[in-house]
Order: sequence, then structure tokens, then C-alpha cells
Amino acid sequence: MDSGVVSGRVKDSGIVIGRVMDSRLVSGRIIVIGVERNRVRDIGVVSGRVKDIGVVSGRVKDIGVVSGRVKDIGVVSGRVKDI
Repeated sequence: MDSGVVSGRVKDSGIVIGRVMDSRLVSGRIIVIGVERNRVRDIGVVSGRVKDIGVVSGRVKDIGVVSGRVKDIGVVSGRVKDI
């Protein structure tokens, strides 16, 4: 597990069945990753807050650059490749 450079705080990773590979640069807060069945590969540069990724049965590959706030991706049965 590699958190990389986190300038904010990771409050609750919850239940991670897979692995959190790279949080990289997070200037805001990751409050709840929730239940991750596979892996969160790259959150990339997030200047706001990632509040709740929720239940992801596939994989979140790249959220990329988020200048605002990702509040709830919710239930994703497939794959979120690039937001």
C-alpha cells in the first residue's frame, strides 16, 4: 500500500478487500473510501474532497483532476476509467 504524498488526511478507508495502490497528490480529504472490492488505482490530483466512493465492484482507474468535490460515486458495477 502506497499513500504517496498526502497533504490532507485519510480519515477512514473503511473495508478494503483489494488494495489502494496510489493516492498520489491529495490536497483535500479522503473521508470514506467505503467498501472497495477490487482496487482504487489512481485518484490523481484532487484539490477538493473525495467524500464517498461507496461500493465499487469494478475498479476506479483514474479520477484525474477534480477541482471541485466528488461527493458520491455510489455503486459502480462496471469500471470508471476517467472522470
